[in-house]
Amino acid sequence: LAIAPCVIDECTYDCNARNGWHAVPACEHPACAPYQCADTNCTGLIQNCTDPDHNHLSLSDWECSCILPSTGVTTVAGPTVCYVDECSYDCHIGFAWTSPDLWWECQNTTCSQWNQSCTDHDTNQLSPNDWTCDCVPPATGTSTLKIPAFCVIDECTYNCTTCEHDLCSIDNQTCLDEWHELQFSDLVLGNWLCRCNPPSTGVDVLTGLATCIIDECTYDCDVSSCNASLYNCTELYEWPPTPDCMHPACAPESCAYTNCTDLIQNCTDPNHDHLSIRDWTCSCIAPSTGSTIQYGQANCTVDECTYDCHLGEPWTSLMGSWNCQNDTCISLNQTCTDPNTNQLSPHDWFCSCIPPATGASQIMHDAHCLIDECSYECDTCEDDLCANVTQWCQDPNWSDLVLGDWQCQCFPPATGAHGLQAIVNCTIDNYT
Repeated sequence: LAIAPCVIDECTYDCNARNGWHAVPACEHPACAPYQCADTNCTGLIQNCTDPDHNHLSLSDWECSCILPSTGVTTVAGPTVCYVDECSYDCHIGFAWTSPDLWWECQNTTCSQWNQSCTDHDTNQLSPNDWTCDCVPPATGTSTLKIPAFCVIDECTYNCTTCEHDLCSIDNQTCLDEWHELQFSDLVLGNWLCRCNPPSTGVDVLTGLATCIIDECTYDCDVSSCNASLYNCTELYEWPPTPDCMHPACAPESCAYTNCTDLIQNCTDPNHDHLSIRDWTCSCIAPSTGSTIQYGQANCTVDECTYDCHLGEPWTSLMGSWNCQNDTCISLNQTCTDPNTNQLSPHDWFCSCIPPATGASQIMHDAHCLIDECSYECDTCEDDLCANVTQWCQDPNWSDLVLGDWQCQCFPPATGAHGLQAIVNCTIDNYT
């Protein structure tokens, strides 16, 4: 009798079935021992099993090997460790990977199509679906399992191909990337712009410098917005000597509005470019006169004794009516004096009496002038005419505006008709 050849494929025998081999535990087929069961160690772990010798006496020679795309070293009579990088383009090829027990949602192009990198945090084949998409610098953001990362890039901050590269800062402008907080903003580049810093103004220009202007003559440095508009200064772009990087046009000593407009002077800014500062000039507003001064106050004067010194705006609105003497003094035969001709010293003119008239002066008013034509030598005065003929002189009205009314009168007991500006024929009764 011949012995029948007995065979067993250790790779196909299901140790869990236990058909006939396990009546007595000690008689259990060696291939069914848990530690050497090919079915559990290979197939159960999604590995290929190979039994090179099917003779029933050739046991524990089976081998476990990795199934593509996983890779690893083949191991005899035991499981191997297989690795697969889920960031590969297609890691779930074949039936084994798509079985319900182990569905591999590999990234394919999920990351790459958004210009993101992929990271498989555990490449063991039994650790699927732990890959993440990550932002590629200079983009930053938060990674999440199995979906694109939330990546953003501020082109005003980072040094990249389309980034601003301090172009705005060098020209004293602010860079603004309005898209930088939106997801996938790292894919939409070239959206930065330069914006003028207050108090300068201008139109934003995409990926370029704005044309910023400031009229130093119209900007009021006293307003709080100017002091609040400070630059984010660095040692490279600081604007000395202004404090705290305040806009130079806002420095009190260089404020055209304060130095010209507040002092009722004309201001001229010949160049409105925001980098052309302190080139403004103050000049006097008629009727005041004075030399033009660059970057400072002009020394303006006005004589209020001029016939008409308040020629409309801006004097009547900024300083009120000037109440210039016009012909107040002249019409009353008085002189006008302006003791301080500085344009900021109005309303200090006064009329004075012209000798031989005397009287107290009054500011912004005519003087109360008097003249006794019997006492002074003047064109109309008596000039001792009465005294020379032993008569006395009388001036009935001492006003300097009523002249030529003096008259000679007789000393009692002499009598005679009063003579206007003439001697009197004086007589005494019974006497010649």
